[in-house]
Amino acid sequence: MRFILYIHLAIIVLPPCFTYGQQTKYTKTPAVGIHLELLSFKKADTSSFLEGTPQLGVGIQYQNNISSHIVFTSALSGAFIEQAQRKDGKKDLFLEANLSLRANCFKQDKIFNPYVLMGAGLSKYKDSYNLSTPAGIGCQINLSANVFLLINSQYRFAFTDRQYNHWVNSIGIAGAINRKKVSKIKQASIPVTTITSPIDSDGDGIIDNEDSCRLVVGVIKYHGCPPPDRDQDGVEDSLDKCPDNAGNARNGGCPEVTAEIKQQINGTATRIFFETGSFKLLQQSHGPLNELAQILKENPQIHLLIEGHTDNAGTPASNQLLSENRARTVFIYLTGVGISNNRLQYRGFGQDRPISDNATVEGRAKNRRVELKVL
Repeated sequence: MRFILYIHLAIIVLPPCFTYGQQTKYTKTPAVGIHLELLSFKKADTSSFLEGTPQLGVGIQYQNNISSHIVFTSALSGAFIEQAQRKDGKKDLFLEANLSLRANCFKQDKIFNPYVLMGAGLSKYKDSYNLSTPAGIGCQINLSANVFLLINSQYRFAFTDRQYNHWVNSIGIAGAINRKKVSKIKQASIPVTTITSPIDSDGDGIIDNEDSCRLVVGVIKYHGCPPPDRDQDGVEDSLDKCPDNAGNARNGGCPEVTAEIKQQINGTATRIFFETGSFKLLQQSHGPLNELAQILKENPQIHLLIEGHTDNAGTPASNQLLSENRARTVFIYLTGVGISNNRLQYRGFGQDRPISDNATVEGRAKNRRVELKVL
């Protein structure tokens, strides 16, 4: 088996982030190193133009990282060797150039960093050019931040018949030159967040920055303010049927209907009259009805049932219809002067509820009546 020994001078650009022992950041900086390389062919053949005694060679290598794990390398090496068939001992220059990609197992800051590589190569001897593919493994050993050792073993697959497959084993040491200033990565300080409890001055469960009435207890519905209550009766306006008249919750915010008011209402009812056998109001009934409307306006809490009654003159059916129409006439009059119809109801009872004897004129007059009942 024949061997050729090379000495390579390599210019190497260190990868950014190449470190030793601490986390620092370096810019790309060239380094120079000396590599001993041993080339051996698988078999001897007298036709091989590379056969001959081992020779000393010189190589230049350039490398640069593409990422934290991938490194691009290029190398040019040469040696003066003699061809096996020649008898005069004359030597000719053998040149070889290679381009490779190196994949590191770890990032560049590890002391021991194994790698694999593969690429393409071109060699020249005299007028002959030959192609090959280098593939191999190696390891970079970081001796310090400035010095590292490279060990690798490559097998080169030949693509032309003038060159054989062969091994190239090398070991070398490299050192950085013209290193730029190392800038240490500053650790970002974590801001301290101070958590303060929200302030609730009035203690109503609504924090001050959301409370429109910070010093008065309120509710969420009104943005921290108390519910509006115009008449100050303790019933909020949205639930108060009489928001401008003080009352109580039992009456929905309206005042109690006093006995005096009920008496006034009953007094107006006794002065409502109709034409005989008709539901047309007599003119003298307008005054009492207007008094009734004023009482209802001053007491919005009052709801009325208007009842119509007759004597027994005529048929029960006609009396029932007449009583209903008379009660309805009173209803229409009151709504016509501004009383809401949802406060009024009307109903006719005909001759079924007499309050006096229908056998006398006076009794029949009392039975023909309108009654007003507070609901």
